[in-house]
Amino acid sequence: MPRQTAIRPGKKTNRTFIAPAGSGSDGTAQRYSISVIRYSIFQTLRFVRIFDKTPHLMPLTYILIMAHDRDDQQLTGSILEELGIEVPVRFVTNGDQLLQAIEELEPMLVLLDFNVKPETGLDVLVRVKSGPRWAHLPVVMLGDTPDPAFVKRCYQMGACSYVVKPSSLEATRQVIGGFFAYWLRVAETPAHRAEFNLATR
Repeated sequence: MPRQTAIRPGKKTNRTFIAPAGSGSDGTAQRYSISVIRYSIFQTLRFVRIFDKTPHLMPLTYILIMAHDRDDQQLTGSILEELGIEVPVRFVTNGDQLLQAIEELEPMLVLLDFNVKPETGLDVLVRVKSGPRWAHLPVVMLGDTPDPAFVKRCYQMGACSYVVKPSSLEATRQVIGGFFAYWLRVAETPAHRAEFNLATR
């Protein structure tokens, strides 16, 4: 079942992060350099509120992220808290869950991790863009390679942007800050935008 979270980075707190069932905790320093925006955008934060399908709890819009590694979400939350970013985020782990989430409530932005299996992010991108109904949705692909041929293929399949995962924690922080600043402050999307908090640091 897809889970939706509201990332609410505010005052400091000692509350424990609510991790999805089955999540691991074996992240190492090596993973900081290997997993980029997974460690950047695929996060749930320490200040988490789980939304059910009750209408009054659902935000006006949100960012939908497909990522298979839930352990990666924990670092992203810390970075979002540090940057003072508040935005509803919903995480799914496969293409079927992603399409179901879109049916329930249209997101302002979709992020796909290419490394998700058995369907890759590119496979899911094709499913989203295969018909006219969701062709307008902005979809960002996250990948490990800067290979021009692969990047070109992602754009040809309908991605509106391709982001190469950074190789260090500091680079990841910078990418997250720039990414959310653009999509929450600058870009307009077809879905109605709620008032998100994006602190200036």
